[in-house]
Amino acid sequence: MIIIKTKRNIVYTDDPQPDAIFVQVVLQGPVDEHRFRFIELPHWHIDRYADAVAWAAGIADMMAKPLRVQTWNYDDIRNSPRRFLPYLKFLVGLAESNDAQERDEALRLMRELGVMP
Repeated sequence: MIIIKTKRNIVYTDDPQPDAIFVQVVLQGPVDEHRFRFIELPHWHIDRYADAVAWAAGIADMMAKPLRVQTWNYDDIRNSPRRFLPYLKFLVGLAESNDAQERDEALRLMRELGVMP
């Protein structure tokens, strides 16, 4: 685990594994005076891992609780319906794109995920 200390807070992360496809910043937000909940921000492509870490470190001192920069691979996405359905909707949108390259990439990813032959 990598621990990035800022002036008054911490960002936790791990080096992305070779099979990582997305990165996500996770915050902790208040539920009430004594409880916090996790707030998952949108997924970014893994190519933006350094941007995600820099962004999290940049806002960490404004947050009450530590932040986590989490990476996800296909199995993580596939095994979590909460994550898989939004990702699949995103891919379907790309598959309907007018851009041939976007369409081809979306179809390739859907085949890789096993949701189409």
